[in-house]
Amino acid sequence: MIESLESLNGTPIARGAVGEHAVEAELRRLCNQYWVLHDVRLRAKSFLRFDGKPVQSAQIDHLIVGPTGVFVLETKSWSSSTVACGGHFDPFEQVGRAGLLTHVLLKDADLFDRVHNVIVSHQPVSASRNRRYTENVRPGQLLGFVRTRKAVLSEAEAETIASFFLGENQPK
Repeated sequence: MIESLESLNGTPIARGAVGEHAVEAELRRLCNQYWVLHDVRLRAKSFLRFDGKPVQSAQIDHLIVGPTGVFVLETKSWSSSTVACGGHFDPFEQVGRAGLLTHVLLKDADLFDRVHNVIVSHQPVSASRNRRYTENVRPGQLLGFVRTRKAVLSEAEAETIASFFLGENQPK
């Protein structure tokens, strides 16, 4: 087992885990008015379309629900060489698909359904045509970005939305 773990050192999987852990540590600094959920898996009852492509499920690295809204976070801790060479799944499309699914599930449940799509990147991530719906922030900017949005949810509304994602209210 130790050899298996040592073989991951320096790999994209290890960098990703370290990056997500760093974002989790930053999110722990949010006050208790915010709900922070990690590794959220969503599934719609039927297929949706995002940029003409079918989507029915998504995995969200971090989901924040609080007075300033609902935030879908995709964490990227790619090296500068990974960003430069391309050939990876477009993070703007990835968070856009998850954001759309989040929006539809909330709307279908008659809950507040405006969603902020956010890429939290340790290196600048090149923009794609899906960028118009997504913010790209560094880990150190994340809390300021979340806290400075206009308040749109009461404490009870935020708790209801967080409970929706925590509980059995999601479609199977």
